[in-house]
Amino acid sequence: MRRPQRRRAPPRVDLKVDALHLHGFSSAERGVLLAALEGELSRIIAERGLPGTAPLRLDHVRIDCAPARHPGDAGREAARILYAQLCLANRAGAGS
Repeated sequence: MRRPQRRRAPPRVDLKVDALHLHGFSSAERGVLLAALEGELSRIIAERGLPGTAPLRLDHVRIDCAPARHPGDAGREAARILYAQLCLANRAGAGS
């Protein structure tokens, strides 16, 4: 009889953002955007894992999102772009 496989807990990730400039969003919308960004980034990392070994670092990343009707959409898109940038940075670092 096979044992049920244990599901691994997602890795703990501490994300430090020194500066975040959000243009075109009100103060209330910024909270929605940031919550969506955090939630989507957490979901992606839980699903796909971290791209490489920690610590990962990105400096001066600019994320231009398509115009969104809702700040949550912009936050989720920004998270997907940020994850892609982490993957690219990891690949570039692995080659050096």
